[in-house]
Formats: sequence, structure tokens, C-alpha cells
Amino acid sequence: MKPNRWPDFLFTVAVRFLCGVVLGGLACVVVTYRGLLRALSHDDVRGPLVWLGVCGLAGGVVAVLTTPHWQAPWYRGIQDQDDDEA
Repeated sequence: MKPNRWPDFLFTVAVRFLCGVVLGGLACVVVTYRGLLRALSHDDVRGPLVWLGVCGLAGGVVAVLTTPHWQAPWYRGIQDQDDDEA
């Protein structure tokens, strides 16, 4: 009996999403720090938080969508022709 690969895949997706959110938020801060600081200096807190959330969400989605195909549970790899006949 083959082991079920779905729990490993779901764990991979969750970890990649969380790391993508963190890295997306960090990239947002690094790239748009001047705009964030200007908005915060004018007592606008909602704008920078929404912007960080959008960038984090985008980073998480990109991280999940770039999961290698060989980590997917439906990937079977290269099989010998003898395996197909049996």
C-alpha cells in the first residue's frame, strides 16, 4: 500500500503560504518604506496596514503557486514501461 501524500502536500502549502506572507510583507516594507512612513506620519494607519496585507497576501499566493510539481500528490514521476503492464 502506498503512503498517502496529501498531508505532506497540505503541510507544504501551509508553510509556503505563511512564509510567503512574511516575505511579501517584508518586501513591501523594503520597497515602499518612504510611502509607509509618510502615511504613518500623517496619522493614517489604515492605509499602510491594508497595503501590507495586500502585499502579504500576494506573496503568499505566489509562494503557493510556485510549489514544484514533483511535490504534488498526483505526481507519479518517471515510471518504467514494465510497471504499466503489471
